[in-house]
Amino acid sequence: MRHYCNLVICSTILKIFIFIAIALSTPLAFAGSYSVEGVEINLENTGDSRATAIVQAQKKALRQLLERLTGADPSPTLAVISDSRVGDYVTSVRIESEKFLGTRYLGRFSVEFSPEAVQNLIEIGVSGRGQSAASLPHSILITVQFSDLSNWVNLRQRIASTAGVLEIEPQSLSQDKALILLRTTLPITTLRENLEQTGLITEETPQGLSLRQGLKQ
Repeated sequence: MRHYCNLVICSTILKIFIFIAIALSTPLAFAGSYSVEGVEINLENTGDSRATAIVQAQKKALRQLLERLTGADPSPTLAVISDSRVGDYVTSVRIESEKFLGTRYLGRFSVEFSPEAVQNLIEIGVSGRGQSAASLPHSILITVQFSDLSNWVNLRQRIASTAGVLEIEPQSLSQDKALILLRTTLPITTLRENLEQTGLITEETPQGLSLRQGLKQ
């Protein structure tokens, strides 16, 4: 009988340790790769359908992820996150497929989130994040227009060498335009100032930044 009690106690303690281990590991595992399908954009209402679709895919994926993790409506939280800031919580976006059907753009995307950034959003809320979000790496979508291949290579090298740029990940490339995701810890205003110091002029758009053809004279 005594031996049986010891086994029960040991089994109970083991279960407690397993529960604690799972609880502690959850924040690092809960926000991995998250796929979003059927993002649809009307081409009559936007200048750059692909860039707009990427932003909408990130917002849709973040909404679904927050709903899954919290079991509550994330609308109040999402309402104060602008399109240009939703990339703060995203580590990568991949275009799995896309179609242009008349006046519609249909895209399927795979979105991967930063566990730490999403956990921070859930725990203390957007309004209380203050300066803590400034040190988190985030993604900014940049549309780059160029005249030829050598011009594109030059622009990409300048962007990559700009202070505060951690990495750049090309999303699409056409004859005269590229779409890239830029990883940085800087606010968008500071990033634009640093880009200007390297001779690159940008303008802010609802999707992120737009880099026009040519360099600053």
